[in-house]
Amino acid sequence: MIKLSLKNVSISILILFTIFTIIIFSNLFILNRESQCLQSYVEHQTLINSIRKSTRTITNVNHDVNHLAILIPFRERFNQLLQFIPHINSFLNRQNISHEFFVINQIDNYRFNRGALINIGFQLAQNSCTYIVMHDVDLLPLNDQLSYGFPARGPFHVSSPDLHPKYHYETYVGGILLMTNEHFKLVNGFSTNYFGWGLEDDEFYARLKEANLQIYRPENIKTNQSNTFIHIHDQNIYKRDTAKLFNQKEITRRRDRQTGLNTTKFNLLTIYNMTIENIEFRIFNVAIYCNVDRTPWCLKPSSSSSIKFKKQQQPKNRR
Repeated sequence: MIKLSLKNVSISILILFTIFTIIIFSNLFILNRESQCLQSYVEHQTLINSIRKSTRTITNVNHDVNHLAILIPFRERFNQLLQFIPHINSFLNRQNISHEFFVINQIDNYRFNRGALINIGFQLAQNSCTYIVMHDVDLLPLNDQLSYGFPARGPFHVSSPDLHPKYHYETYVGGILLMTNEHFKLVNGFSTNYFGWGLEDDEFYARLKEANLQIYRPENIKTNQSNTFIHIHDQNIYKRDTAKLFNQKEITRRRDRQTGLNTTKFNLLTIYNMTIENIEFRIFNVAIYCNVDRTPWCLKPSSSSSIKFKKQQQPKNRR
């Protein structure tokens, strides 16, 4: 009986030791994951703070010298960027526009999200500028009559429908759009629901109208749709992602009141100080946050095909 008791005690001790070991290693794993998350967060905040410290704060938007931030939503268009930076720099210098370039480069595995990238660019640039221009990298202005000056009256749509080489409908506000910081914040920036190409600027137009902001466009321009801009997009090289996945078409045709500038989440991974033809600019490599349950169409078609579709409920505000 005594031998049996000792054996049982030994087995019990072994079981307790095994359980204790598992708990210790589990806690170490959790602590390691928490440490990695904390390190990622600290690195992200350090990068954000370094931008804020390195940019000048302008407190009076009515100052004689305003400063323009050129926000370029970007992914894999380096050949176009090589043309864009020198061209726009020379164009703005001829107008004596104080400016700097912010290339917001999406390097995650989600589909391209122009609206979210513009929101991110604004968050990064707002402390160093009094106004912004949302600028497609493949659209270059040719006519010096096109003003990039401070849009005090309201949003100024440089690439208006009567001048753009491709898009001519009246509510079009894409391509090149100037706005003051205050007006961009007033409309809460762009919806972040638009993964893939198209429609985010149509929803943005609805935001402008809802905020009672009048949209101004160039007047008395002596050029036309054929020679006001050069559109350097090559569809054979840069194919646009126009796929509409899950219930994306239905959801993105609605006015979005759940997402915008104040809900945009991202990780700022790296910042590169670059030069092209001695012109300085910065590339901000970012990873956009996507709630796959809420917007499953953020996944690229090859990834999303394995996800079973469920009818989506009306999303709650994530503020």
